[in-house]
Order: sequence, then structure tokens, then C-alpha cells
Amino acid sequence: MKEKSYNIVRNLLYSAASTSTAFLLFILMSFVGRYLGETGYGTFMVALAFTTIFEMFTDFGLRDISVRNVSQDKSMTESYIGNLLAWKTILSAAVYAVLLVVVHLMHYDSTTRLAVAILGPSSFLKNMKYTVRLFFQVSDRFGWDTVLVVIERVLLLGVGLAVLSRWRALIPFTIAFTSVRFL
Repeated sequence: MKEKSYNIVRNLLYSAASTSTAFLLFILMSFVGRYLGETGYGTFMVALAFTTIFEMFTDFGLRDISVRNVSQDKSMTESYIGNLLAWKTILSAAVYAVLLVVVHLMHYDSTTRLAVAILGPSSFLKNMKYTVRLFFQVSDRFGWDTVLVVIERVLLLGVGLAVLSRWRALIPFTIAFTSVRFL
């Protein structure tokens, strides 16, 4: 009983640490607005919104079903994670192609289309990361999950601020944002 209570408290603390790193993204977005101005910030948000909306089509409930099945039978973890990541890669490629076509058909300016093209892979990589994180959580490895989130958010903030302060331009920032997700 004590062991279970300890695990719950420990996992709650890890989860709270992961969630609180969203504040780092808030800080970064504040600087995006300051360094890029209204137009650059607006273009970044449009590109981010497009890629986030299209990101949902790369899952179709696969992650939830996998987590449910793996939590019932841990021996399935390896096969599920491999299959899930393979399917998500295929879906991401297809959705990315549709995303680019839709943004082009909507007659957005070339900067917005380029920002969407750069941020698209970032969104899909974030989705892949969430899949891996869920498997850490199912395996009761919340510490690894927290480490992944903290590293990514600290890097997004640090690299993002460095690029913004150096170039003060949207495209270098979107490249940096996506590059951190590739790591």
C-alpha cells in the first residue's frame, strides 16, 4: 500500500513538472510577438494552427487503442510501438501532402505557405513524441517522460530566443522550432 501511494505521489510530481513546462512555451510566444511584430506573430500562429489542426488526422485513435491494449498486456509494448510509429509515419506523410495543397489552394502568401511547410514536420514529430511518451507512462516511467518534455521545452525556449534575437525573422525561427523537434 505504501509503495503504491509513493508511486502515485512520484508520478503526480513528474506529471506536474511536465505540465508546468508549458510556461516556457508561453515565455517563448511572448518573445515571438515582441521580436516578429504583429504580422510575423500572426503568420506564425496561422501556420501553427494549420499544422496543429492537420496533426489530428495522423492518429485516428491509434494511440488511445494502443495504450489501452498495452496497459492490459505489457508484453505487447514493443510490437505496438513499432507498428504505431510506422502507421503514424505513413499517415503523417499523406496528411502533410494534403496540408500543403490546402494552404496553397487557400491563396495564402508565400511566407505563410513556407512557414506551414516548415512547421508541418514539427507538428507531426510532436505527435510521434506524444506516442512515445504514452508508452513511458503506461510502463510507469514518468521520469523518462518528464525528462523528454523538459529537455524539449528548454531547448525550444533557448534556441528560439537565440534565433529571434539574432535574426528577428519568421522563417529562421520556424526552422529553429522544427529543428528542435527533430532532436
